Amino acid sequence: MSSSSLFKPLLQCLHERRRYKATWPSYANAPASKSRWLSNYFALRIANEIEPFRYRLKDERVFVYDVINGGTTVLLPNESFAYAYFDYERDFKAFITGMGKAIDDIRTGTES
Repeated sequence: MSSSSLFKPLLQCLHERRRYKATWPSYANAPASKSRWLSNYFALRIANEIEPFRYRLKDERVFVYDVINGGTTVLLPNESFAYAYFDYERDFKAFITGMGKAIDDIRTGTES
């Protein structure tokens, strides 16, 4: 894979980030820090578009995963923290909805 093909998804994401900031969905649980959510989305998007980022070692063998999902730390009401896992979705609104649900589930103790 050439260096130009590695940078193409990154440059595309940087360009699209401006558009996503301008069209942020108005969910009831929209985050206070949108840049954190955007960073998660674009980091996972790039990781899923560039094959070497989907490589994992298992039993001394290299595997290429179809999808890399994500997670984030979540501050709980008692000032401790937990970790929320969420699925990567190429569709931005679907990703934000899924990430928001995962975080809300951890905060309220209703994770499935």
